[in-house]
Amino acid sequence: MSGQSTPGLHVLGIRHHGPGSARSVAAALDELAPDLVLVEGPPELTAILPFLADEATAPPVAGLAYDVDEPRRASFYPLAVFSPEWVATRWALSRTVDVAWIDLPAASTAAIRAAVSDTGEFTEPSDETVTDPIGALAAAAGYDDPERWWEDAVEHRSGTAVERFADITEAIAELRRDEPTPTPLVDDDKVLDVRAAAAPTGAAMTAVREAAMRKAVRTAVKNGSERIVVVCGAWHAPAVDPARGPSAAADNRLLRGLPKTKVAAAWVPWTASRLSQASGYGAGVQSPGWYRHLYETAERGDDPDAAASSWLVRVARELRAQGLGASPAAVVDATRLARTLATLRGASAPGVE
Repeated sequence: MSGQSTPGLHVLGIRHHGPGSARSVAAALDELAPDLVLVEGPPELTAILPFLADEATAPPVAGLAYDVDEPRRASFYPLAVFSPEWVATRWALSRTVDVAWIDLPAASTAAIRAAVSDTGEFTEPSDETVTDPIGALAAAAGYDDPERWWEDAVEHRSGTAVERFADITEAIAELRRDEPTPTPLVDDDKVLDVRAAAAPTGAAMTAVREAAMRKAVRTAVKNGSERIVVVCGAWHAPAVDPARGPSAAADNRLLRGLPKTKVAAAWVPWTASRLSQASGYGAGVQSPGWYRHLYETAERGDDPDAAASSWLVRVARELRAQGLGASPAAVVDATRLARTLATLRGASAPGVE
């Protein structure tokens, strides 16, 4: 990936459902004032994005894309109040700025999954999967909680939000520097490589998704947008800029011949428990309730240390509601213990770890 960039394009590489990422996205958008916001997600949801501006639409919600002929074949795209995708989309809608979701169309994703499911021969994908880059960077720095790493390593750094996102992009670009040229999922005989397609986050599927996102960016530039912001997972950040990635011809080759099916889209209610890692959700977070609390207290101007104290107050209130003992003195002791443990671990404030 080259170091050149498309003029007027800024890519914000985020952690899905990361409250720190969400706050940084809002700050970067205010700084950049784009005329177009592009968000990682199936483009079939673009037509119904205005529903997210309705005050009656209370997160968590999920975008639903399903096969019209086989509705059981469906995909969900959850959003919480602390999701950067929610923040970016609502930022644009509230300012009448054009916004669209960009990714491999759900029409192709559903058809590919159907082909994998119907084949049955390959039960185990052969591809290596793409890990959570923010989580990996946090673990390398000795953090159990990626949000605490983001707070310490990104939020507390000098410079603007835009500059910090640029640093994230360059870090991921270095991690991906030696990646091989991707192989198309569909060969010249129009045969889908089912084994490669069986890994949703593998190299082959990642390549076609990023090709679709670059194609959308090229279209936006061609249509005259001058200040474009793309909000996407950090792993994709250096790859979605057409100036840094493969050529348009190479992307068309990756996308050529992909199967499609007819899909419909809608918004559906979601729950915090389904946002957790424990639910099996691939992009889930360790503690959705804590992350929401962390985001909302930061929006009110509280620091992370105060967020931990108010969280323990909420825990005590809930325990008392269930008939369990949780005195104010216990809350004070728990707060002191949390702060002491954070100091021993070298953390700036208590977290979920």
